[in-house]
Amino acid sequence: MKILIINYRYYESGGAERYMFNVTSLLERHGHTVIPFSLRFRMNRPSPYEKYFADPPGNDDGNFYYKNLKKDVVSVLSLLGRQFYSKHVYNRLTNLIRDEKPDIAYVFHFLHKMSPSVIDACYDQKIPVVVRVSDFGLICPKNSFYRDNAVCEKCQTNLWNSVKYNCVKDSKTASLVNYAAYQYNYARGFQKKISAIVSPSEFTITRFRQSRYFQNMPFHHIPTFVNSVLLDYGMKRKPPNLMKIIYWGRISFEKGIQSLLWAMKQLKDEGFEANLELIGDGEKIYIDEISRLVTQLQLSRVTHIPFMEKEALFNRVKDADVAVVPSVWYENMPNSLLEAQALGIPVIVSDIGSLTELIQDGRNGFLFKPGDSQSLADAFKKFFDKPERHRDMCRNSYQWAVDHYSAETHYQKLMDCFDSIKRKYCDEKCPI
Repeated sequence: MKILIINYRYYESGGAERYMFNVTSLLERHGHTVIPFSLRFRMNRPSPYEKYFADPPGNDDGNFYYKNLKKDVVSVLSLLGRQFYSKHVYNRLTNLIRDEKPDIAYVFHFLHKMSPSVIDACYDQKIPVVVRVSDFGLICPKNSFYRDNAVCEKCQTNLWNSVKYNCVKDSKTASLVNYAAYQYNYARGFQKKISAIVSPSEFTITRFRQSRYFQNMPFHHIPTFVNSVLLDYGMKRKPPNLMKIIYWGRISFEKGIQSLLWAMKQLKDEGFEANLELIGDGEKIYIDEISRLVTQLQLSRVTHIPFMEKEALFNRVKDADVAVVPSVWYENMPNSLLEAQALGIPVIVSDIGSLTELIQDGRNGFLFKPGDSQSLADAFKKFFDKPERHRDMCRNSYQWAVDHYSAETHYQKLMDCFDSIKRKYCDEKCPI
């Protein structure tokens, strides 16, 4: 099968791109041809198809963020245009499809940087489109259902709320333009040209079904998969019992790091001398705030380590007794949680969003009340109080990963999705 993969970045920048490259390798190992389509960034990986890639907004050849975009009239107009539609992207993708004749398109991030023109190009060339959602960007202008340090779903009933609350870049103008682009593309019915949506979590599907634009869409629940090397290591791992807690991922407010630090303070005050390592990058202003809180709470056993490459990261975290995901927003399916389970590390998570799909309370981890440092401290104490429980939970965490996140399980579910979509699409578009 020839599979067209569409994402606005062709370099690893986050979980979506990591999945893109991993699933590309998985599909190629099974004999499929994978054809990427992306924007032409300097950081892209080499590809024989890069001659088809479209220019990014403003002809910026660096890492794409609004703050990096050249502030000239042409650049700004180019960016604004991509909010609505791009004939340039449409033409480049159409040329690729005509030359390579893929069987199906698997689409990731496209909405603001490429525009829904990618959906039109596939549809016009009679290529069925499967969109994989790794956030809520198709139904929430902030991508996250999180505003002013709290969960917010107001746009599910009225998208104008995104303008009312300046949800895009804290700017009324940017929010208004974004709102107009959403309404324009919804009115055009781009979403009706999508054959199916793949989601790593059931929870995310429930939120999309609440949107009137997607409620009748076919959905496929296909969890992310982990590298088999992690599962091999997890099978051999022996719990170290070092009183070591680990968090890895983005360092930002919605990740609940403040609550984690206050929980560590409570543990310290009660005589639990556990160590905490925070691994990851984030905005400097927030990392500075976290550093100040560590100093204020006199948490000498808390250390922050900046971004680490995967091999070094896994060597670092393999000695952890427990991982923690203290998020206060709707996580879709954080890679760090899956990776921890594959390594045989139990995980303590907030009782919110998709996290409750992944943790069986008391079996492969514990749940705690989001944002509640006392609830989190109590979960840590339950974990460390009984060493025999720790050993059982390590085994259970690893087995959960084997059962749910293996590459072959993911491949089979993805192929079942693609085959069903192709059959249905052919019946509708190619009657005999």
